[in-house]
Amino acid sequence: MAPKMLIIDGYALAFRAFYATAHARDVMATSKGEWTNAVYVFVNMLLKAWREQSPDYIVIALDRGKSFRHDQYPEYKANRSKIPDELRTQIGRLEQLIEAFNIPTVHCQGYEADDVIGALTVQATGQGVESIILTGDTDILQLVDEQVRVVLPRGRYGDETLYGLEEVLERYEGLTPTQLIDHKALVGDTSDNIPGLRGIGNKTAISLLQEYGTVEGIYEHLDEITSKRPRSALEGHREDALLYKDLVTIRRDVPVALDLEHAKAGNFSRGDVVSLFQELEFHSLMNRIPEGRGDGDADGIELSAQDEPEIDRPDGRASAGTPRGILGPQ
Repeated sequence: MAPKMLIIDGYALAFRAFYATAHARDVMATSKGEWTNAVYVFVNMLLKAWREQSPDYIVIALDRGKSFRHDQYPEYKANRSKIPDELRTQIGRLEQLIEAFNIPTVHCQGYEADDVIGALTVQATGQGVESIILTGDTDILQLVDEQVRVVLPRGRYGDETLYGLEEVLERYEGLTPTQLIDHKALVGDTSDNIPGLRGIGNKTAISLLQEYGTVEGIYEHLDEITSKRPRSALEGHREDALLYKDLVTIRRDVPVALDLEHAKAGNFSRGDVVSLFQELEFHSLMNRIPEGRGDGDADGIELSAQDEPEIDRPDGRASAGTPRGILGPQ
């Protein structure tokens, strides 16, 4: 059996954790009144994936400033707002959590966490390692293949789905992971402020891609499309569709290096984690802490107020602030 690496989409998971329990924010606090809902759910999802997937390696991918997409398309993510104060106050605790578990973080200036994840999966596959991606963002499903699967939370807190090739094909009516790029180019992505082609909805996009394969294939056979509405939506917008396709395509050639030795799961001091859990009053999670293999002395993680990234969140807006990872651009 091939070794496995758990790749965590750091901020996407943090926002998922926060908004999944935002209604209970005041209840999920320490006896001193410190909000902990995002931290609690984040670590709960981490420990659940750790237990169920039994990874040999773990890394966390992070956003770092604006990406090249903002240069290509100035309106990219222009609809996003800053991180809510209720979550901002928990960022420091999330940093402490990452450091306590000695999990390396990976980022690259000019690229998004999705791109970093794409590059890590390619490098992992090249080293004979399977990837399990833990995220709250369906964009990542385009990376699914024989060696890459995705864990996505769904519905109520605690529910999730593991997506392999079969699950993607089932959810998207036969579209392959790669075709999800073309699908999003056509229908748009409100969370990223990508409009898509007006008049092309989900069902129409699926039908066109089932017939012609890609955006390029659709335009090569435009004269065969007799239905008035989709043809009208497509005509004169080829360049727009190709731009949107480029914007939603996850890059896999990001200049980061995967250090498997550094990413070994369990290389932490259990005492450090227990101490932090006690401080946060996460008593119910104590017996779920994995067995540590060492004292783990990860580099410090800092929050940069001068380099605020655009961060995905479930309501389609953004936030700021990022930990400095111990694995960076190479």
